[in-house]
Amino acid sequence: MESGRTGADGVRRGGAFVVDRRTALRSAAVFGVSAGLAVLGAESARAVTGVTTTAFTRPTGTGIYAYENLGVSGNNLVAAMNAAMSRARSQGISKPTLTLPAGVFETHGFGQSANNCGFLVPQNLSIVGSGPSTVLRVAENSLTSAQASVPLKLMILPKGSGVLLSQFTLQGLPQRGKIYEGINVYGCSSPVLRDIKVTGVPGNFNSPPGETFGININGGSGAKLYRVEVDGRDGSGKKVGACGIGVNNSSGVELHDCYTHHMGFSHGVSLWQSTGVTTWNHRSEYNGTALNAGGSYGSLGCGINHEKSTNTTHYSVRLGNNTHSELRYYAVPYKSTDPHSGDTRGHRVSTLTLTDTDGFRVRIDNTQSTLPALSSAPTPHYYYT
Repeated sequence: MESGRTGADGVRRGGAFVVDRRTALRSAAVFGVSAGLAVLGAESARAVTGVTTTAFTRPTGTGIYAYENLGVSGNNLVAAMNAAMSRARSQGISKPTLTLPAGVFETHGFGQSANNCGFLVPQNLSIVGSGPSTVLRVAENSLTSAQASVPLKLMILPKGSGVLLSQFTLQGLPQRGKIYEGINVYGCSSPVLRDIKVTGVPGNFNSPPGETFGININGGSGAKLYRVEVDGRDGSGKKVGACGIGVNNSSGVELHDCYTHHMGFSHGVSLWQSTGVTTWNHRSEYNGTALNAGGSYGSLGCGINHEKSTNTTHYSVRLGNNTHSELRYYAVPYKSTDPHSGDTRGHRVSTLTLTDTDGFRVRIDNTQSTLPALSSAPTPHYYYT
């Protein structure tokens, strides 16, 4: 699905839930969470989109099941998801919602089903936490020897319709050097991701297989993301992430007030063989790292990367301090049998603000003759590869 994307420049074209005070404080330190608000590093101390100060509430009503009322002990999110689905089936509810209190929900290893993931969300189950202090993660270095040789994902949201993920933090922890993906939204119709922070999901390159995604909109249509933040740094502040948000083989995707930053090896946002992607007030900064001593391009990143995709629009976008470029449009290699390759069209940017002093850098393929339509943007400097 995502192979063969490297170009000449080497860049990828119940029981009550209880958390003791020590765990809560450690969680706050790891995520940069204080008083329910995300705290950014010194580079991004300015007010940014993707960080909200609104109060978080857990919904109630028919078909909505609180974790505390499901008879699940400890912090077993897998058991709680299954319990919520069982209760919903008994009540004739086809699209239930599980709500979670503040606290750390941790599983061991990536062994849930054959999908090699930490949390496999049952089809059509929505999950709503209590804000950034609801933390989902796989325990550090808990993968098995068998899992070390297969692709891994923290969470999979499979083939649901109108499913909601909201109000939690997904934290990536070291897994003996293994890279893995964050949330894989697979083949869903009109899923919604709202007020989520993903942090520390590791990758090691800007093309597959090293290009992992903090969030991967993987097929399907109509996905909407609101105030989603993907931070590529781990708990120590090191940039470990590859790509922040990937939109792959999807259509009609919307990003509202999202923020992708400090990805270590790839882009803030990357679109692959997708159409009709629109962003409002997106911010993408500090993505990629400088060339290493050997001159490898495999760790360069741009703000928003468009590959073999059409009809994209960005309103009021803020970009800066990305090592490759602010925007990139990539369509090769051209193949007559590939409907996605060749000159791509319908790209538009309306109001762009730079947050650095490096100028407006746009990377264009030599075979890409159609330039994006720009309005209320700095004069671009086009680079051709």
